[in-house]
Amino acid sequence: MPRIRLAGETLADWFGRCLKGVPLDVIYNAETLPVVLGMVQQVSGTPAILLQQARSLPTNRSFTVPFHRLALPLRNDDDAIGHVLGVSVFSSRDGHGHGAERTSIEREWIYPLAMAAAERTTTERTAAMVA
Repeated sequence: MPRIRLAGETLADWFGRCLKGVPLDVIYNAETLPVVLGMVQQVSGTPAILLQQARSLPTNRSFTVPFHRLALPLRNDDDAIGHVLGVSVFSSRDGHGHGAERTSIEREWIYPLAMAAAERTTTERTAAMVA
């Protein structure tokens, strides 16, 4: 089970506690965990850059909170994907302090790294031709 290695202020504020070192299955409930694990698998397994537009229903609340999540694969010294860097930006502070009862993905953009490398190479070639 993946663990949170480093947690910033936004995540700590959203869940109302420090999550450093905590496994994902302790943080997320049975309904939300598959969404998060799917994101981790997609980013690390492809590997890919992922951007999500999502909504979370905070625990003990009747309204959803929109947010965006960016996830990036990070390589270890042996060149294998060993970590996923995730950044979540919530549109409001409503519901913070309890975590999510349910999360739904509204839109998702996936950029496989092979595609990103191909786009970079094309851009570099175009720049070289212009110069």
